[in-house]
Amino acid sequence: MVDTCSAEKISKMRKFGLKFLFRGHGPLRRCSIPLLAACLLLSPGALRAEYVVFKNGSQLQISFHLLEADNKVKLILKSEGFAVVEASSIEKFEQEDYVPPQPDMKALQLPPLPLPSYAAPYHKLIVEASKSTGLHEMLIATVIEAESNFDRYAVSRKGARGLMQLTPQTASDLGVHSIYDPKENILAGARYLRDLLTQFKNDLSLALAAYNAGPDKVLSYRGIPPFRETQDYVRKVVSRFARRRENTAGL
Repeated sequence: MVDTCSAEKISKMRKFGLKFLFRGHGPLRRCSIPLLAACLLLSPGALRAEYVVFKNGSQLQISFHLLEADNKVKLILKSEGFAVVEASSIEKFEQEDYVPPQPDMKALQLPPLPLPSYAAPYHKLIVEASKSTGLHEMLIATVIEAESNFDRYAVSRKGARGLMQLTPQTASDLGVHSIYDPKENILAGARYLRDLLTQFKNDLSLALAAYNAGPDKVLSYRGIPPFRETQDYVRKVVSRFARRRENTAGL
């Protein structure tokens, strides 16, 4: 791999912190994997995600990994940077238990959040979709709000359409004939979300991330993808649903 760092360099890196160390500057590129792992594992701010286990017995916490050309693997580190190592030096990858993002606790202390008045025309359809799929009415309503803000003719820049922003391919897979029809769109979107919940073992945060970014992305990153849009989407829906789930008076 690369030459090891001197004790003095390791001391300096730990003094300045992991954020500096992982930007790919200075001593990082001259530091061996075992020493890099030691720095990371000793950091009080280290977060659990995934471990790469090397054949020499050392371990390194990472966010995720990518296969590169020339039999190399890019390790995406927990703090902004990355390291590229030989695939032959890796024994295996081990995933830590996934901890989904928690709702904003301040939001949970606020009064119940009502649906906007312009959601009223779709209340009956939301209840029907809830009975058909077993999803909570307020979860379906909150997803619609986040996806289209109850605009039945909404079209995203990526081509998703209707109240629950179905792509033409997803709509076709779900047997939708008229993607802008509120009844078809809501029922199909609810069925799709129900399928994602089943796929991700009823983990709402992962199912929502898959609804937003696609299930392949969630599987690839082994959790919520590191996309600002997706992370904000999951946090928004989970928080708003938490404030609405006990309030079904309007539905």
